[in-house]
Amino acid sequence: MKRYYAWLVVCLICLLVGGCGKQEKMEQQKGQESEITGYDFEKYESLEDILSIEKVQLEEQGAQYVTSYCFTYQSGEEQIVGYIAIPNQCVEEKKPYPVIVFNRGGNQDYGALQEQEIAYYSYQLNSIVIGSQYRGTTGCTGKDEYGGEDVQDVIKLLDLCEKFEFADMKNLCMMGSSRGGMMSYMAARQDERVKRLVIISGLTDLTKAYEERGDMAKLLEELIGGTPEELPEEYKKRSAVCWADEIDIPVLMFHSRGDVRVPFTEAQAMADALETAGAEYSFVIYEDDVHGVREEEFPVIRKWLSGEEIP
Repeated sequence: MKRYYAWLVVCLICLLVGGCGKQEKMEQQKGQESEITGYDFEKYESLEDILSIEKVQLEEQGAQYVTSYCFTYQSGEEQIVGYIAIPNQCVEEKKPYPVIVFNRGGNQDYGALQEQEIAYYSYQLNSIVIGSQYRGTTGCTGKDEYGGEDVQDVIKLLDLCEKFEFADMKNLCMMGSSRGGMMSYMAARQDERVKRLVIISGLTDLTKAYEERGDMAKLLEELIGGTPEELPEEYKKRSAVCWADEIDIPVLMFHSRGDVRVPFTEAQAMADALETAGAEYSFVIYEDDVHGVREEEFPVIRKWLSGEEIP
């Protein structure tokens, strides 16, 4: 019996020592993270959820204005590739710059971000721009769920930006094109750190997309896991038109009347829903059939972000 109690005491001591050691290690790691400061993005590779950082070689003209990086970060159980571009003036002046989270369109490898893309947006908008490839894309782990857990890959970027000394989060804007519009609405619905939305050719009604685009139906079944009849709530949560009254931040929308990938009727229905909800929004309509980001949108976005009214 004495031997049993002696063994029990030894076990308790080991547990206490081990627990204290683990706690001390966690506090030490947290302390190290809190010491990471500065405007050199490569320093932040020491953060727990940033796994690697590699500088993007930009064309000479672009490199004069911004510095861009490809990085891998942890999002839940998955490893995700992202891009960030920082205006050189931000680094030179040691002054935090506004942040725009750009959400790309497409799915899996289709529509994946290109190396120069985020840098181009950063130059055009004179802001820090950061974007995710989403899980299920080459270089990332996991499965693209087209508005499922991949939304967390976007929200994780906000968590990371909070730790960057060079990032001004006060008026964070989320900008999404096509499927990225859907992702932006969903992220804003979940996270109050998003203060503004720019939606370009945005997908807002997934059930309608399933019914009207035969080329999308099979893809949506595969990525979401079923049809709208089988999984109505899954389609609804991806369709901002169903919960437009929950979008209580300013929205700037762009859409072409002739868009065949995301019909103009979706954008109009979303604008009507925002109007009914009393939301603050601006709607820029084009008379062509262009789908996605176009250069002439950038001056409008810059004015809108600076507080100017859009006619």
